[in-house]
Amino acid sequence: MQPIDSVTNHPWSPKNSRLMLEQIKDEVRAELRARDASRGIPQLKDVHDDNGVKIGEKDNFQVYKDDGKVYAVDQHLASLKHSGRENRLMVQRRWAQFCSEPRDEVALSAKAGLTERQDELARTLDRTAEVADSDQPIGPVKSTPDLPMPCSDTDTAELGEPIQEFVCDQCDRKFTQRGHLTNHKKAHAREAVSV
Repeated sequence: MQPIDSVTNHPWSPKNSRLMLEQIKDEVRAELRARDASRGIPQLKDVHDDNGVKIGEKDNFQVYKDDGKVYAVDQHLASLKHSGRENRLMVQRRWAQFCSEPRDEVALSAKAGLTERQDELARTLDRTAEVADSDQPIGPVKSTPDLPMPCSDTDTAELGEPIQEFVCDQCDRKFTQRGHLTNHKKAHAREAVSV
């Protein structure tokens, strides 16, 4: 479901729609947290159980474990706390209500601060283009030799020690890993059996 722009009668851009939906989600979360606080429901992180109660229920408390800490919340208070389902339903309802009426995308996106970010990006791109057009270096330039980068297939390991080679005693083929040599010897054994 996409909101319709009242000026052009076209759907909003996906980016602006997504940002407006996130704004609605944030508003719903804040509203539910405020409602929980007005009911006296403590946030889970504010309630500690110093006795190390096992996870589950004990003495009318629901016990939670989060980040290695144990929290206990009165079952009655926990039952009053909003559920995730209620959160999703409220967001869906508000989003449907928002999309039901055509709205001016430019005005609402400006109100949400969406165009400020776009303007900031445009200014950054302009500065980048100016720097790219100028002939002066921006800062100190390091010159690097035009040598090829070291390769891992060299004769020595990173610490300067020679790479250990494993040689097949049947065909003198060389390997850098013992497991590859073992698989190679098994191939020789299969060839000998099939002949």
